[in-house]
Amino acid sequence: MDAAVSLHLHGALPLPASRALHHLNPASSAAAAASAKQHQQPRARLAVTTARPSSRTRARAAAASAPPVPPVVHQQHRLSSSRAATGYAAALADASLRAGTLASAARHARALLVSDAAAAVDVAEDSRVVALVRMLVGKGKAAMVADVMAEFVAICDRLLLLPARPHAATSY
Repeated sequence: MDAAVSLHLHGALPLPASRALHHLNPASSAAAAASAKQHQQPRARLAVTTARPSSRTRARAAAASAPPVPPVVHQQHRLSSSRAATGYAAALADASLRAGTLASAARHARALLVSDAAAAVDVAEDSRVVALVRMLVGKGKAAMVADVMAEFVAICDRLLLLPARPHAATSY
């Protein structure tokens, strides 16, 4: 650390009161110390004055002139869940597309979204959709299953060039 940084961080060292060399003349060192205490010079203090206001004053002035900050609104858990649902749906679409079962997986996902039990019975189960649903339920994210299936159906509609269906929209 150079001298300028040391002075800045630690301040200047106090000047010694006397320069008595006690190791050269031990008998006179007691007398020199006594006379040094009597003749101590007062320590000089540096007073720094500045034309600029202090940082506290500037902060107060800035806070007073700034428009009021709106209260922080915490985002709902639903937004992060939606991003996660999109990720799970994209991964399922990628796996189904590589396996060549995208159309049957999309039919299975649509059947899961339909509340009618008769419509859900007619569709054969896709193993990847079943595995994803089991994984989400096992992780304690069963509430996300509908969002993931809706996102997956929307992705499949785009990939299979089918018109988007109204029940494929994400429900909140």
